[in-house]
Amino acid sequence: MLSKENKLIKIVLVDDEEDFLKISEVYLKKQNENYLILSFQSPNSFLKYLQEEKEDQIDVIISDYDMPGLNGIGLLKEVRMITNAPFIMVTGKGRDKIIIDALNNGITYYLEKSVNTLTLYAELHHFIMTAYEKRVIERELIETKEFNDMLVNLSPEGILIHVDGIIQFCNSTFLNILEYEEKNLIGTKLLDLVYNGFKVKVKKRMKKVIKGIEIPFNKLKIIKANGEIIPVETTARLIHYKGKEGLMAFIKF
Repeated sequence: MLSKENKLIKIVLVDDEEDFLKISEVYLKKQNENYLILSFQSPNSFLKYLQEEKEDQIDVIISDYDMPGLNGIGLLKEVRMITNAPFIMVTGKGRDKIIIDALNNGITYYLEKSVNTLTLYAELHHFIMTAYEKRVIERELIETKEFNDMLVNLSPEGILIHVDGIIQFCNSTFLNILEYEEKNLIGTKLLDLVYNGFKVKVKKRMKKVIKGIEIPFNKLKIIKANGEIIPVETTARLIHYKGKEGLMAFIKF
């Protein structure tokens, strides 16, 4: 299980039936003592909370469908404008149209209240943990990407990615030193940046990297945005970028 020990899992329950809210809290806490449950007897009261708290790290939202004022689909639509937190609908209404409408609006799971109590909360617990663990993975992937992006852009070396010789990415260091704007480089040919006397050398080195041969840093000259020619040292590594084989070049200025 991906959740850490003693990590509180924040769950929101929305249902106009007070008894159902109380029973749900009791049964869910039996399933997992680390559930932190917030109950709301109307969709509007929850939406007010959500807007004031700016999501407040809600892990899972569980809602009824048939509620006065705003039904579960209406609540789902409002929630999706604020957060992508997993949304589970638990309702006595089992019509196909409702289920299809819920799925089309981004619901995570759907459960009917018609099953017996023990089965209902066992299934609900399973759905909560499945949705929660998936959300944890998504958050970790986002954090990892943000961290890697930060490292790449803070690197003192220029970093450039190209696929089939066409530039796909340049970090901030590369752009700042060569005084290019990103929009003027992405989609252009890598060799257009290389000074004429070094183009053949760069092609040979690229072929070696594609074959899996490691190459050391080597001197060459590249062209700045203003036409100035500057000496640099470069190396490259074979990578997969957005599903394609490419090269990541490292440039020392």
